[in-house]
Amino acid sequence: MKNLILVVLAVLLCAAPVCAAVMMEEGADQAYQAVDSVMVSDEMPLMEGQDVSGTDNISATIKQVVLNNMEAMKQEDLEAMLKTIHSQSPSYMTTKQQAQGMFDAYDLKYGLTYYKFIGQDKDVAVARVRQTTEKVEGGAFLNNEIDMIQVFKNERGIWKYWTQAIMAVKYLN
Repeated sequence: MKNLILVVLAVLLCAAPVCAAVMMEEGADQAYQAVDSVMVSDEMPLMEGQDVSGTDNISATIKQVVLNNMEAMKQEDLEAMLKTIHSQSPSYMTTKQQAQGMFDAYDLKYGLTYYKFIGQDKDVAVARVRQTTEKVEGGAFLNNEIDMIQVFKNERGIWKYWTQAIMAVKYLN
């Protein structure tokens, strides 16, 4: 039970992307981007002043939010991680309160294995993300791949995490 709680907490705190191949969903004409590694810029831009018009720009911006969040988690940088979460998100305070304990207990690595931008309206965007979380150091932890639908909300011109729904969890151990 403790391991499952830690897995769920890890999911509440993370996400990411970078294109490597294109897969086709069974029976569909839509292309899906598969990602086999996480690439993050050294500066971790937070999209200040980012143009949020047009689906391609929003999709790229959402990908960068995911990347910034994963890099902040990897670096165990609470302040940078919280900058990727909408300040009014229902999970903001819980994440803020629990993240440091997770950083103290584990060193984790994150990877994005799948990303698809689903769509957006004026202030909400949705993406499907499949992310791996693996222990580098620390106590008992179940390495996993989690398939999620993630919702992002625009806060003063900047896209940030709002919430997510876990579609499936696959344990890798």
